[in-house]
Amino acid sequence: MEFAAVGGNARRKRRGRINFARIGAADVKKNELKPWQVKEWLIPSADADYVCAMEAVLDVYERPFDERNPVVALDESPQQLVSEVRSGFTDSKGVVHRDFQYKREGVADVYLVCEPLVGKRRVFVKENHNRLSWAEVIRVIAEEM
Repeated sequence: MEFAAVGGNARRKRRGRINFARIGAADVKKNELKPWQVKEWLIPSADADYVCAMEAVLDVYERPFDERNPVVALDESPQQLVSEVRSGFTDSKGVVHRDFQYKREGVADVYLVCEPLVGKRRVFVKENHNRLSWAEVIRVIAEEM
């Protein structure tokens, strides 16, 4: 048997359980066992085109204040809404016990509109993420800011 060379008997019985010997080398790295897990969110190598594009974006924030052409930033973030199933308590010894169970209450979309040179900031909370919600926020930017 191939398994016997790796770790003794292929099927050893311990406390009523059957343990099977490993198949494969013992020195295999952990990430090689899970090839579907890859590192993400890495900044690509910064070539000349990438640096030029980023500098163009950063130059927008250095522009002087112009009432006719304001600099407005928009950020959007979906947030999961949760509530506690049971509240925590403090026992007689003063130790706080918390229950980490929660109930999912849905999702809300949070929009932050900021005009940094003027100091204006508005926050919008919408029930869902769709084109109409986004269009309403853009309308407020175009008409009111």
